[in-house]
Amino acid sequence: VVVVAGSIRSNNAAPIISDTSTTMEAIISQIETLEKSSWTTQKKQLNEVNITPQMRRARRHVQTSHVYSSQWRLCPSNYYTLTLDERKEILGAGNTAQLCK
Repeated sequence: VVVVAGSIRSNNAAPIISDTSTTMEAIISQIETLEKSSWTTQKKQLNEVNITPQMRRARRHVQTSHVYSSQWRLCPSNYYTLTLDERKEILGAGNTAQLCK
């Protein structure tokens, strides 16, 4: 791979990235993919994750509070309408008493 005048070329092939806007779009796409990968599980795929400002704010709070460890679970939008047993399964809790704050 050779970088020539702002373009990335692989041997004599056409430019992979040829202008600044394409480069920025590629970088933003890679950042979004990386961010989403930190929110996904084996059950959730990258395209199923919609990272909201509230999710970012919660994660940032945990990180700046120097919490030793944490586990995040993406829950369905109807989570609070589910029974405690259903919530326990989603969260991987040992029993429903662990769900109490």
